[in-house]
Amino acid sequence: MPAVARVSGAALAEVMPTVRALLFADVDQQRMNPLALLRASVRFPTTVLDELGASPPDRDEFARRNFPEDRYGLTPASFADVDPTLHEPGLVWGAAKAHVVLQRRRAEGLR
Repeated sequence: MPAVARVSGAALAEVMPTVRALLFADVDQQRMNPLALLRASVRFPTTVLDELGASPPDRDEFARRNFPEDRYGLTPASFADVDPTLHEPGLVWGAAKAHVVLQRRRAEGLR
C-alpha cells in the first residue's frame, strides 16, 4: 500500500530524531517520556486509516476528551498497551528520572 509506505517513512524520519533527542537529553531537559512520544505518533497510522476510508470506532468520553485527534482509538494508555514487556521498563524509566531529579534538588537545597 503506497499510503503505508509513505506515512511510515514520514513517521520514521520525524519520530526517530525525537526519540534520540529524548534519550540523550539530561533529565532536567526532558519535557516528555517515551509513552508521550508513542501517543503523539498515532497520527501517522491515523492518516493511513483516513486515506483508506476506515470508519472510526465509537470511543468513550475519556478517550474523546484526552485524545481528540485519535479517531481510531490507537493511543496507548500505558506502556503495557504497546507490549506487556514494556510495562516494567516504563516504570523503571520514570523511577530513575524521579530519583535523579530528587537527588539534584536535594543537592541544590530545594528538597
